[in-house]
Amino acid sequence: MQPFFVSSKGMDVQVLGTSFNVNAYEEEEATRTTLIEGSIKVKTANAEALLKPGLQASVSKDKALSIIHYPLSTDVIAWKNGLFRFDNQTIEPIMREISRWYGLKVEYKGKITDRFVSTIPRNASVNQVLNTLQLAGGVHFIVEGNKVTVTP
Repeated sequence: MQPFFVSSKGMDVQVLGTSFNVNAYEEEEATRTTLIEGSIKVKTANAEALLKPGLQASVSKDKALSIIHYPLSTDVIAWKNGLFRFDNQTIEPIMREISRWYGLKVEYKGKITDRFVSTIPRNASVNQVLNTLQLAGGVHFIVEGNKVTVTP
């Protein structure tokens, strides 16, 4: 088997027969690669590391590489199982993920300080996802076309 490479925003990932996730969205604070099974080598301009399952490599905007233990039962691999999984998250990262998935524009009116725990199928409609979050309390949504306004 030939290895292949994924390059994104200052991080090169060499894939060595594996299952992994790369999260490299502009609006996120760092580029993250989480290994589910197998092994991968991550490389930046200044460092490299071989990841084993349950480890996550993170490259900050200043290009610093860090490796952390990341339990595989967390929200980072929910996508593999067709789920959104929010585990004690604030509304902003939740809405970034939802906006990417459904192609929405998100605005905020007021400060939401609540944290959310929820598992929702990715094939649910946007209204089902927003209703699930709203039922958890502390947040309300106003939907107008592809724009969602988030309020306390």
